[in-house]
Amino acid sequence: MFFTERKLKQRVEELLRFELHDIQTIQSFDFCYDRKGVNGAPPPNENADWQNIEQGFEWKEKDIYVWLRLSHTFPKTDPNRSTHIGLFNFSLSFLRDEYEALLYVNGKPWHGLDKNHNVISFPDDFSGKTIRFDIRIWSGVLEGKVRQHFDEFHVGNSIKQVAFGLRDKATHDLYVTSTAILQTLDVISNNDFYYSRLLNLLDSAFLLINWQNPSSKEFYQSISNASRYLEENYSKDAVKSPVVINCVGHTHIDLAFLWQIKHTREKCARSFSTVLKLMKQFPKYNFFQSQPQLYEYVKNDYPEIYDQIKQRVKDGRWQVDGAMWVEADCNIPSGESFVRQIMYGKNFMETEFGITPECLWLPDVFGYSWALPQILKKSGIKYFMTTKISWNEFNQLPHDTFKWRGIDGSDILAHFVTTPEEGHPRYTYNGIVNAKSVQGLWDNYKDKGLTKTLLLPFGYGDGGGGPNEQMLELLERFEKMPVLPNIQFGTVKQFFHELEDNINHSNDWFHTWDGELYFETHRGTYTSQAQIKKANRLAELDIRFIEWLSATNSILNNDWSVYDKNKLDYCWKLILRNQFHDIIPGSSIHEVYQDTKLEFQDLNNRHNEILRPLLKNITDSDVNSKIIINSSNFMRKNDVVYFDTYAENLTIKDDSNQYLTIQKSKQNDGYFVEIPSIAPLSCINVSYENNVTSESNKAKDAFIYNDDEIDTPFYLIKWNKFGHLTRIFDKKNNREVLSGCGNVLTVYEDKPMKYDAWDIEIFHIQKKSPVVQLQSVELTELGPLICEITFKWIFNNSSICQKMRVYSNNPKIDFITDIDWHDCNQLLKTVFPVDIRAVEATYDIQFGNVKRSTTWNTSWDYAKFESVAHQWADLSEYGYGVSLLNNCKYGHAIRDNIMQLTLIKSAISPDLQADQGQHQFTYSLFPHTKNWQEGHVAQEAWFLNEPLRIYDGKLKSFIKPSNLSILTLDNHLVQVDALKKAESGDWLILRIHDFSGGTQNVNISSHYKINWWRECDLMENFIDQNINKGNLKIKLSPFEIKTYAISIN
Repeated sequence: MFFTERKLKQRVEELLRFELHDIQTIQSFDFCYDRKGVNGAPPPNENADWQNIEQGFEWKEKDIYVWLRLSHTFPKTDPNRSTHIGLFNFSLSFLRDEYEALLYVNGKPWHGLDKNHNVISFPDDFSGKTIRFDIRIWSGVLEGKVRQHFDEFHVGNSIKQVAFGLRDKATHDLYVTSTAILQTLDVISNNDFYYSRLLNLLDSAFLLINWQNPSSKEFYQSISNASRYLEENYSKDAVKSPVVINCVGHTHIDLAFLWQIKHTREKCARSFSTVLKLMKQFPKYNFFQSQPQLYEYVKNDYPEIYDQIKQRVKDGRWQVDGAMWVEADCNIPSGESFVRQIMYGKNFMETEFGITPECLWLPDVFGYSWALPQILKKSGIKYFMTTKISWNEFNQLPHDTFKWRGIDGSDILAHFVTTPEEGHPRYTYNGIVNAKSVQGLWDNYKDKGLTKTLLLPFGYGDGGGGPNEQMLELLERFEKMPVLPNIQFGTVKQFFHELEDNINHSNDWFHTWDGELYFETHRGTYTSQAQIKKANRLAELDIRFIEWLSATNSILNNDWSVYDKNKLDYCWKLILRNQFHDIIPGSSIHEVYQDTKLEFQDLNNRHNEILRPLLKNITDSDVNSKIIINSSNFMRKNDVVYFDTYAENLTIKDDSNQYLTIQKSKQNDGYFVEIPSIAPLSCINVSYENNVTSESNKAKDAFIYNDDEIDTPFYLIKWNKFGHLTRIFDKKNNREVLSGCGNVLTVYEDKPMKYDAWDIEIFHIQKKSPVVQLQSVELTELGPLICEITFKWIFNNSSICQKMRVYSNNPKIDFITDIDWHDCNQLLKTVFPVDIRAVEATYDIQFGNVKRSTTWNTSWDYAKFESVAHQWADLSEYGYGVSLLNNCKYGHAIRDNIMQLTLIKSAISPDLQADQGQHQFTYSLFPHTKNWQEGHVAQEAWFLNEPLRIYDGKLKSFIKPSNLSILTLDNHLVQVDALKKAESGDWLILRIHDFSGGTQNVNISSHYKINWWRECDLMENFIDQNINKGNLKIKLSPFEIKTYAISIN
């Protein structure tokens, strides 16, 4: 009847008016522009272009820094009664409430400033002192309608407020404790005994306040009495919940997203300086941060901050873990990239901090490869954490703590943080501290029988920031609050150890999830920003090749100094950081991809710089010779390569002086050349002569071309007036490949409801437009080796040129595609309805493959309407199948018998120019007999992605082609993933895996003497105590990865 709770909420809010007093607003400042924006720049000296400005001054330039300088003398105060505080606001009125700044105290970085960290308390020893403050403010980079369905962004700042004053401690304490109690009342039942007890205590406390003369001495004394009363009684005889919440400070820092990497480096300084300052203020406060790349930036940019971090790590209050170099996307990178993410991450943590990571920390990635459990287990990582999967559209995982079983049968302990996100039915990694978060974490948790201890990472994130004072003060109150779960300031490692122990002692069922953790949203990230995905694929293949050639050079020369590990480390780190989960998925702003393009150009230059001396070591110059290298561990037969050389009546011979079949190009001054065979991990020399006629350049055409069809040694292929394939008849197997028109380039309307670059919605299939405006069809190549028909289409503002290439000695059909794309919110796919009946399709993923349903029988099936694959996807029935291969695409959709490959997405936010311009890529249709394993699908896909490498010159006279084959494997269902120098020894590291899904035996031999070999884990630690001699005889379980250290003379 007295509206007690409503009354108290009003009184608590009113209390805020009396918390601060003696406020001094600074009216004028020294000010200078810093348009260079160098990372880690110290405050300018007196010779900088300083000017005097007044409060209210504005600037609206994009992506610049400015410096403010001022001095303030703090009055002497009684530290038992008052705290010195600063108030900062650099927002741009109603246009932009965001701002970011770094506060320096006497020239040292001290605290980050933003809208969540705008009231800063200063230590008591500032009392009576004059302190110089420098503030570096960033104007922002977001401008205009950067993100779909969000308000426009603006750049710039203003000096809205810089003020200093005193905060009455008793008033502040009463406000914080009262807020904590009111929040608790909001989350417990009003039938609970403690509901009425806490409400009555709070009411009694506020009845002690004398409101007659607010701001008077008597008023503040009554507040002190009320605060003391409440503090003495609210936790008295409290019965605590048996649930324990392990609270760990955290800030999620996206390496790039709505800002560039150069901005992230400053976000780290702001966030980490705040953490270090709050650690002095709150002795129980522990903090967690992953991503060694961020630490490396801070080490280079802000060595003083980095030294403090290292000390806090020693103290046990700053936790370094997370395993990977960055929090990487887990859809697009290769399996070997995952290994290197952990290797470089782990090595940095162990070298710099003496910490061995145990947890893969991926709160915000957009899918989780089924290969991860095995990779983690064989890298010494025991635990896996995420929250993002709670965003699933159709189905929620049934458990939050479970055993995740990987593709090979390896198990890892997986845990989802269940912190509720305000206003959404999902979990968040940016935990806001309030009673709803503390209680909601437990209420959401699905596996209460396994453990009563949960993890709460708290702090503002995405763009950094981290915890603020209010969060830590509330946690101190919740620590003593009745009814709520127990608050414990712990560590991530401590939490996982306790979780594992609780599971081991629990009688509750510990669930196993055996399969991929498919993320039911953000499917557009398989395709957005296609150019960066292509650059990553090429970079992964290039560095694999360079490592192999470097190791081969070292063994040929019996000298490991030719292996330039430092340069390769630099290249790997560049690749790894661009695999961050908002870079390679295509979900960042335009400026990020401008930077990334430059980085990959730099990477290509560095690769060539490493490659040149390696080739020089094994070749001599010869203008009439070329060396052709097969870097795969598969025998290559009947490859057709292109020699860009002008000559009439060219003849080409191989090492054995045999003439090779050639075909002069009709379009260019060059020749197509068939290479009969190249041994695995080896090469051949070829030489050529001009104006010599031989049988090789008299070979007859292998194809018959008519206006709308081509007859090849393998197929009869027909097309219609739109350029769609109406028939592919397999002559050798006497069956149709297609069940309808194939290679139909189809454009779907792509207008996601919220996250433009991230999402493809299931309803996109309702509106589609086949590309039918065919401009021309032309026979562009015809000869004994290949036939090529060039189709040209127009679609709206875009043009498509595609060469359909067929071969005389290979059953694949290539679609070599060149697109000039200038349409937005349009999703381009190629569509092949194939004459296959199968309810499952097979998709190539890291270190193996996964089967997914082609039906929409259940919500779990249709949730995967778009799914990820790497180099191939296959649909097979008994005895026959069709594969779709690609050299840089990832998005696939196979429903019933219709195979689709997603080619271009062209979102408009956060990058309005995403996917605009030139695209070059190749995909191939590959019909085969039997299953995909016996049909050599994986090998053919690898050959498409890693063509034979051709270099000028010939092998040195003392080097035979077989000398390059330092190891030989006798099983074509086993893939060599890496051949490299050991991280910490002068021996070879070989990594292989089974991709067949079956148990495989493989013998590994060498032309050289194998001194010894030992099995290692993925981090190259020996796990085999025996030192083995001679050839390797190995058994691989289905999809198993194995790594070996091998010493070779």
